[in-house]
Amino acid sequence: PDVLVCATYDGLRGYPMLFGRRHWAGIATLASADVGARPYLLAHKDQIVDIACDTVADGSRVDTPELMALYGLTVPPQRVGV
Repeated sequence: PDVLVCATYDGLRGYPMLFGRRHWAGIATLASADVGARPYLLAHKDQIVDIACDTVADGSRVDTPELMALYGLTVPPQRVGV
């Protein structure tokens, strides 16, 4: 419940991130629009555990339909009413 973990690539924090349950309310309070959890993480920077992920990924985000297609990924259709 207390963990704050960030993946790093070339020493820079990125995704994925793991937020323990104790932090959820604080993140939800400070998170807004495109800044997400950044304000909360900055306020708790001494508690963050960084894990270098350079050997398994490059930190690229696959967050557009074009990038999904490039990597051969598909998004399942939304399930309504579940």
